[in-house]
Amino acid sequence: PLPGYSPLTLRFIAVEGGDNPSPQTFSVWNRVYGAMDFFLSNHEEWLTQEPSSGMSSGPNDPMTISASVDSSELAAGQYVDIINIKVSSSGSSPGQIIVILDVLPPDYIRQFVSRADGGVVMLPGGTAKIVVPSLAPPKDVDIELMKLNLMAHGAPPGERERVIVAIESNTYPPGGDTPEDVAYSPSVELWMMLLDSENSACAEGKTRVYSAQSGDWSLAEHRCETDDSGNVWAVSEIERLGTFVLVIDDSPVTSAAIVPASTPVTMARPTAPALPVRRVPLPAVAPTPVPIAAPTPLPILDGRPTATPTAAVVSASTTLEPAVAEQPAPALQAAVEPQDSGGFNRLLLGALGLPLLIGGVVVVFLFYRERRRNGKRLQ
Repeated sequence: PLPGYSPLTLRFIAVEGGDNPSPQTFSVWNRVYGAMDFFLSNHEEWLTQEPSSGMSSGPNDPMTISASVDSSELAAGQYVDIINIKVSSSGSSPGQIIVILDVLPPDYIRQFVSRADGGVVMLPGGTAKIVVPSLAPPKDVDIELMKLNLMAHGAPPGERERVIVAIESNTYPPGGDTPEDVAYSPSVELWMMLLDSENSACAEGKTRVYSAQSGDWSLAEHRCETDDSGNVWAVSEIERLGTFVLVIDDSPVTSAAIVPASTPVTMARPTAPALPVRRVPLPAVAPTPVPIAAPTPLPILDGRPTATPTAAVVSASTTLEPAVAEQPAPALQAAVEPQDSGGFNRLLLGALGLPLLIGGVVVVFLFYRERRRNGKRLQ
């Protein structure tokens, strides 16, 4: 006998403290013609098969077995067991069917939401929700949302950071058990609520949203929103699948960074106190004409001025401000000294005239002599 069996894997999903998942079936048969007796066994108490033994007469005589799980005593987590199929008259190794049981936390939901107006999936505890953006054409989205154990993802990277809530989300891609009219959503909006005692942390910039994947923490951008009930939420755009953690940084604010408005600021180097200025009012004084001297043009005769120039006085009045007196400005005298340039000119002409006269005589003499020589040659 050659045992055959299908499927090779069974997967169950249950919620901690909730109902047991529905039983699943698998088939066992003899791949060659002839009678084959077999019996089933497993290791864990939460898994049972009904019936636990059977017989098949050939490929066209499969026997259906029902497998059931009891998750009432199991905590949240993943459990694995193996169903062994052993044939008494065969020396071959027994066949094996792998059974996987996922027990989800109490705060868990899987829901199909409409994208016509933007769907919302709320966690049973009310501390987290996913908002699905609307698309055209509108289709449903399969959303899975659960609250995780605070220590299941590791510790936050900051020394003074503490976890408020940890969420795992998923929107299933098309295919498998997802209906054809369900759209795949690559990103959604995750809303995580802060405790009433922590409402001010978001406004103070102490909240952090991390994406925790296999112990690798990545900081995600988020914003703060307050609903009509006064609840404060940290809102972040996330990918469809992943674990996201809301933490609060309890690092104290350094007092050096806070300077009260009334605190005086000390200068680096003290300055000397300013001396008091005493102002004494003076009686008002009528405007005083201020003489302004302007030189008059000099007549020039024979290259020399005829007389010493006199200053022409032009009066101008200056208005003084009340209660402030100024001393009258002294008269400005502009004098032009006569310059005797005739003597220098005569000296210059005498120095240059004599050589020019002598040179001219010499030139005339030489010209006359040369002319006489030329005349004698012609005769």
